[in-house]
Amino acid sequence: MKSLFTKAKDPKSVKTIRLGAFNLLANAEHPIEQYIKDHPNYSANLPRISNYIAEKYPSFSVIDVGANIGDTIALLRNAGNLQQIHCIEGDPFYFDLLTQNAQQFEAVTLTNAFLGDIAGNVAFVIDAQEGTGKLSKSSDLETQIETVDNLVRSNHWANIKLLKVDTDGFEVKILRGSAETISAQKPVLFFEYDPFFLDEQQEDGLSIFKQLSDAGYRSVFFYDNLGRLLLRIKTTDLDLIAQLFEYPRNRKAAFHYYDVCVLHESDEDLANTLFVKEKEFFKAH
Repeated sequence: MKSLFTKAKDPKSVKTIRLGAFNLLANAEHPIEQYIKDHPNYSANLPRISNYIAEKYPSFSVIDVGANIGDTIALLRNAGNLQQIHCIEGDPFYFDLLTQNAQQFEAVTLTNAFLGDIAGNVAFVIDAQEGTGKLSKSSDLETQIETVDNLVRSNHWANIKLLKVDTDGFEVKILRGSAETISAQKPVLFFEYDPFFLDEQQEDGLSIFKQLSDAGYRSVFFYDNLGRLLLRIKTTDLDLIAQLFEYPRNRKAAFHYYDVCVLHESDEDLANTLFVKEKEFFKAH
């Protein structure tokens, strides 16, 4: 098997960034520290949501797919969330930084794996970007793909109540590969929804909502990519979701992608709490 890397990363081009109470090692071009300075709501929605979950489920576990350098761990810990976090990162460069950064945190497990909908060798290569390493299709290079369900089963991860996926277009595939976990544990789902990257993977951006609806998921919260709540709808509102999908599709809109939070019907009370508290938060901010 040939090397996965399409663009070499200079191991010397590493900087230290500050996220709240924590210092993290990051590649020199990683933008998150500046994003948060410029846009205080950026990446702040997930920590709030995790705390709403904790009000109903005081002890639960988080799966963080696309853990990158461990910024989600830092953001959750800054918000007082001390839950067990299972971090999954495929890119070896970012996994090395994640491993070093995770040493300052407790209740964290690390897994170096790329995820998809079906386990096996597939024709993809790592494509290095500013603050991420994503998979792109290749004609002659392969990498091993795992699924969330396989990892949950083999590692006996239990009480999963938050599944976060940020993988530059592979979100739908990964959620399909989480069907068993979603059905059994009914976690709150939080994932990036980027029409541009989904189109690159030739993914139907609407299909996941039909699948989630069939699995008993009802409430959907759409945030813009800077963390501001746009609206709450139902998984069955496919016409409206289709319109939302089209808006940032050509990268010429006011923002490029959404953060989406989806809750199971058994957590309708949690969805109502989330909606009320998020409206109160943005009224004050």
